Amino acid sequence: MSQTKAQLIAPIGVVTASGIVASGVVTASSFDGNVTGSATSIIQGANLNVGIMSASGFSGDFTGTATGITTGSDIKVGAFTASSFTGDFTGTATSMMRGTGFEAGAVNATGFVANVVGNVTGNVTGNVSVAGSVTSGGNIHVGVMTATSYSGDGSTMTGIAATNFNTQTVTANASETIIDLANGNCITMDQSANTAVGFASTATAMSITLIRTKDSSATARTITWPESVTWNGGTAPTLISDGQSGDSQQFQLITRDSGLTWYGWENFERDGMIVDLYTWGEDETGQLGLNQSNVPYSSPVQIPGTTWKNYISGSGKAIGGIKTDGTLWTWGADTWGQAGHNTRIPTGKSSPTQVGTDTTWAYATMGTKTFATKTDGTLWVCGANYGDGGLGLNDDVNYSSPVQLPGTTWTTNWSISASYSSFAIKSDNTLWSWGDGGVGQLAQGNKTSYSSPVQVPGSWAAVRAGRQCKATKTDGTLWAWGMNENGSLGQNQNHDQANQVESPIQIPGTTWPIDQRKFNQNKFIKTDGTLWGVGKDHRGQLGQNSTSDGWSSPVQIGTGTDWQYVGGIWASKTDGTLWYFGQNDSGQLGQNSNVWYSSPVQVPGTWEMEPVLGFGGGQGGFKKAY
Repeated sequence: MSQTKAQLIAPIGVVTASGIVASGVVTASSFDGNVTGSATSIIQGANLNVGIMSASGFSGDFTGTATGITTGSDIKVGAFTASSFTGDFTGTATSMMRGTGFEAGAVNATGFVANVVGNVTGNVTGNVSVAGSVTSGGNIHVGVMTATSYSGDGSTMTGIAATNFNTQTVTANASETIIDLANGNCITMDQSANTAVGFASTATAMSITLIRTKDSSATARTITWPESVTWNGGTAPTLISDGQSGDSQQFQLITRDSGLTWYGWENFERDGMIVDLYTWGEDETGQLGLNQSNVPYSSPVQIPGTTWKNYISGSGKAIGGIKTDGTLWTWGADTWGQAGHNTRIPTGKSSPTQVGTDTTWAYATMGTKTFATKTDGTLWVCGANYGDGGLGLNDDVNYSSPVQLPGTTWTTNWSISASYSSFAIKSDNTLWSWGDGGVGQLAQGNKTSYSSPVQVPGSWAAVRAGRQCKATKTDGTLWAWGMNENGSLGQNQNHDQANQVESPIQIPGTTWPIDQRKFNQNKFIKTDGTLWGVGKDHRGQLGQNSTSDGWSSPVQIGTGTDWQYVGGIWASKTDGTLWYFGQNDSGQLGQNSNVWYSSPVQVPGTWEMEPVLGFGGGQGGFKKAY
């Protein structure tokens, strides 16, 4: 039987067929026409020219240029690499890597996981669950960006936003400083010369935050602002001119007309205090710090230097201070090693001497023992242990160099106190006591001495130690315990009626100070600015214009409502005036005389902080240097 045979010949020209069904692999150097059906793989040898490609599904790799891809369902692409892409994309993309430019008319996706590198122009609407990284070659320009979360530093984001993310640092060390706002609208300007400021690349509407930091030179630096700036209040803010390291100011400027007009104001100013330290009164062990001993002064005399910091405290004849660089200095009595210099010198040190080389000291208080805290929350002690464990180190050894008390959560402010007993408050407002408890002054409900810290129940804000102790709780209540000498516990009872109290008892009222600088063992400044005293008054130290055995309930001193800080025989007001009362044998009242005063009398001058030498006949205080 005959069989039909076909001969295959090479096609010439254009071959048109009504339908081609290929089940194998179709490989061509070029392809021109329409494809209908399912394509599992298209690998390009040279060019792929497709008029219309309509498929129910596409799976594989795509390389080349696509002018438009429209799908009714999903496009599934293993690797998509193209020099350009123009069109709409609908579906889920797990990876898109851009070789040159990626241009999408509209991107609507239920999920997108990839890194975006390059410029993004347009609006982003929807949920951005995790933005791992947005890195821009130039600037990122976003019209509207709405997201439930955003992760990244936004260092190159431009435009006006609720928070400034575009940051740049500018050095102003010449007569003119042009700030290019294309590099960021949150500017830190380090200024070391007089300069005229100008702005470039200003957007139509823009908000600028400018943080000015001045060099540490005492030379004043000026800024000439653009004439187009209108300042709140009519004049440009006053510039910080002193040489304190870390001083800064923050200015805000806004425009709505591309910088033709600006409106500006000062948001913030940090001008650290630089002070002179003055001392006066008794000088038996050199506690006045004037490089001499036994030379008392009845008027303030300056201790050399202008870098003293306002955290400084002392009692007895031992004094300590912290400078602005965080170094700790001591002078005066050193009988027990309380000066912290690994020595014991009964005659004392008559000039400030640095303790070690550390630069992280935060606060110090001194007497026969020294307590000092560092900025890391550690507490360090040295000096007398008296055999009662007053240093809290679980021994009775005297130490002449600072030794750390266990723990790193001690407060770094004024909430430590050492006298006949020792107290400190931790950052969680717990109060701890140790040392001599012979008259119940450790508030433990007994007369036991403890050589390690033990907790006093309650939430405490500040404490003052002694044979009679005072402390305030965080709720503004005042409590007392220990000796009731001359009614000093404020219970309207004399010494015989309540000789020794071993647990805290409340002094009536809820408006007592929670700042330790506002009270001591017998004087208090209430929240309304009034000054009160209790206890001994035999030297006129309660300012009642008389002398008496004492007051067993708090009594107001004067009628003023502007008291700020208080010590044993002094108090300061909010206007910077300093007032003293009481005994004046060594001229410690600063009146250029030895006359006693039973009512407050002012020390001449304006003072910036509380006096630093509270007892032992020596006194001191700060005046602002500039």
